[in-house]
Amino acid sequence: MKKTDFSKAAGGHSFSCILEASVPGRSSNTLIVVIPLNHDDQAPPDEDGSFGIACGLALLASFQENAPPLTVRMVFLGGEFESGGEHFLGTEQFLKTYFPEERSCLLYLNLKRVPSRITLRYGGRGTASPLWLLRAVINSLTASGVQYTVRGIDLPVYRAGLEIAKRPLGEYLRAGIPALTLETSGPPESGQPPGGRLRALVEGAIRFTDSFPSGLPEDWDRHYVLFTLPFFPPLLVSETAYLAVLLAFTFAILAFAAFRIPVLKKYAATLRRNFWNVPFFIAAAFLILLGSGYLLDALLAIRNFPDLWMSAPALFFLLKLGVFLSAAALLYRVGRRLPFAKKGTFYTAAALLFTVLCIVVVACLNVSFAYYFLWPLICIVIGSIVNRRALKVLFFGLSPLSVALLLAEVFSLSEPRLLSIFLFNKVFGNFLFTVIVLPYLLLLIRIRFLFPFRRGSLLSSRSFLFLILTLAGSVALAVVLLFYDPYARRPQPVLAEQIVDYDRRTRTLRLSSPAPLGEFQIVDTGGLHPVVRTNSRQYLISLADVKDYISATYSGTRFAARKNFDFVLRFLGSPYKVNAVISANADFKLYDSNFPVQKAGVSRYAISIGINPPQDLGLELTLPMDRDYRLELEVLYKTAAPDIGIHGDNFSLENRLTFRKTIAFTP
Repeated sequence: MKKTDFSKAAGGHSFSCILEASVPGRSSNTLIVVIPLNHDDQAPPDEDGSFGIACGLALLASFQENAPPLTVRMVFLGGEFESGGEHFLGTEQFLKTYFPEERSCLLYLNLKRVPSRITLRYGGRGTASPLWLLRAVINSLTASGVQYTVRGIDLPVYRAGLEIAKRPLGEYLRAGIPALTLETSGPPESGQPPGGRLRALVEGAIRFTDSFPSGLPEDWDRHYVLFTLPFFPPLLVSETAYLAVLLAFTFAILAFAAFRIPVLKKYAATLRRNFWNVPFFIAAAFLILLGSGYLLDALLAIRNFPDLWMSAPALFFLLKLGVFLSAAALLYRVGRRLPFAKKGTFYTAAALLFTVLCIVVVACLNVSFAYYFLWPLICIVIGSIVNRRALKVLFFGLSPLSVALLLAEVFSLSEPRLLSIFLFNKVFGNFLFTVIVLPYLLLLIRIRFLFPFRRGSLLSSRSFLFLILTLAGSVALAVVLLFYDPYARRPQPVLAEQIVDYDRRTRTLRLSSPAPLGEFQIVDTGGLHPVVRTNSRQYLISLADVKDYISATYSGTRFAARKNFDFVLRFLGSPYKVNAVISANADFKLYDSNFPVQKAGVSRYAISIGINPPQDLGLELTLPMDRDYRLELEVLYKTAAPDIGIHGDNFSLENRLTFRKTIAFTP
């Protein structure tokens, strides 16, 4: 067993450690199993990661009993989620000390609780796991009876760098280590005891190592496509085979067109005669989508709830689509007397042209998405050659099916960065939206030409009825979103942060929430404050009774032109985190510290202390003699102050107390 602390970490400090244990295998090729010891601070009590630790210990015991084909290295990471957001301290520290001589791969077990399903994460921003690793993990889990979820739509998201949540997996992949994450998903497991899930995962790990009797592959093939269809196992296809199918399909379309020269000539002729219609359609669709995007912005501004769309992205998308369709119907009714194309053939040809353009644009952005647009191309081609009107309507109506499935997958990802492109990106997003949706709008016009009508009949009012229906649907969606409350069935998250500045003798309470705060009341030692009713998302109030949360003592030992300072900082209560900065009246060099330090500007050093410090914290600094120094301390507590209460109708309070104090000293 090897133990590593964070005393020499450059990017931060933790009071935790990294524990490693190795089991020699028949090959020196190494499987690294990484398990975080801590968990996200926002996680509920039943998601503390203890199941992952139990799984790691069970794996270690199993591999010790039977020597595996691969050498297994179990790594229990401390400090992993202490920095939050973009930094993973445990992973960063491990990678700084890991220099493999043999081939290796890594499985990151982020098992927060007993899982009903396992989600496979196989990429990070701009990178993806190799094909052989993903295939081996899928095969092992399937053979062991472990329920898992793996999504094909994730791959282009990884490659395009659209994943908003940074995860540790990307750090390992960018370091050149083939890696994959297994994490919990689905509702908490209730039907099967934890031991059953544990045994299934251990069996899957054994099957995984057994699948490499001759060692790990040397190649790193990231060029693949993952197809996931309902009721079918995942299908992994190399990108070479995928591109070969695309090229074969394209060749088949060209060959088919060659055998139908008269039809092709007819389409080319109608496009040539009416080509000026094409840029008009593109510009009109783009401007309508641009206006609908501003309408969404206005709705969020009226609600004073910028993140409302994250709670109901599909409704916002349907509103944007509804506005687009209703505006297009209005534009059609206004412009049908203008000299636009009056033959249905042109609209079929234009729909084919835009579908091919869509395939080219999407393939240039990310080839993994291109196959979704082959189905519309097939449907439009078949619909263009059949003679019966009912079949034409059928195939034209089925053409957007795969695109609808793609959009459903995109909106199921809950990746705000990706969704915001379709909803709010004014240039690129609206252009992409235009290219995707315009062929189906043209097909609607084509279907209208399939059914001639007599003036005064019901069919003569089709465009008007379409306008009324889409406009009514858009208005209904807008009204729903104007009154939509994402916190009707769950509490509204509210951050209650007290900021105590001891130097200035001020104490401020700041309430903040993603949505307007509404009605609430504050209670402190002065009694009940008046009821507050506000449509703002933030509220500030000054409070009395400023108390000191830090007492400090220090001693010094002088040698040469330096002095060692030994501080003992005693905290009131149990702080969550301590930030410290040492500054001086002139630039200086900090010679030594018992915590990692980093230059933070002229005559300033930031000291990384980490979370959950002891109540009596020792801080050692070696400084030059000829300066006046200031030790700036900021202490964060994650518990509510006992002398204050906040009463709201539906509040879920997250309490914080930030205490700031400066200690001036001179050698």
